[in-house]
Amino acid sequence: ETEDALVGSVQQYQHLVQAIPHGIVELDQQLQVLYYNPPFEKILGYGHSLLGKSFLELVAANDRPLLESLLVDNSQKNKHIRQNIQLLNSHGDPCDVQLDCDFERLGAGQERVLIVTDLSQQEAVAKALQETEDIFRNTIESAQVGIVYAGLDGHFIRTNSFFAEMLGYSVTEMKELNFEDIT
Repeated sequence: ETEDALVGSVQQYQHLVQAIPHGIVELDQQLQVLYYNPPFEKILGYGHSLLGKSFLELVAANDRPLLESLLVDNSQKNKHIRQNIQLLNSHGDPCDVQLDCDFERLGAGQERVLIVTDLSQQEAVAKALQETEDIFRNTIESAQVGIVYAGLDGHFIRTNSFFAEMLGYSVTEMKELNFEDIT
């Protein structure tokens, strides 16, 4: 009964590690890859085994010294590290990731378990949002009609320059006013 419970627990753990969207990589003391989950493989686009490969070979050259010092430095034992770095995908192109590392004692050695989060989607969303905001701002600013955003209390939150000039104020001055001041 205890053995069945242990097997069930191991299977649940394995399923969890395989199913999460973040990459998980386990490294030995020499920073050789001992284990990685399918999401890690997908983030970098590798279709072949990375087992036994030096993790530093997967790191962009400009990030290697910093990462090596963080992962090898013994003063970091039992501490958490979070670092944005670039890993190299299967084509050798850089891939922005966030790397989290918790040092964990396993047997006689000091293994490192890394959590790798792909930042490319977050960066793409942030870029698209910025582009949308720029278009919106330019549309408001170039409109040949007065546009005003006001709070429920009547204070002007934002006005375009056409509206401000129409009333003889600057856009900055308009932020200090409310509807009562101009009516």
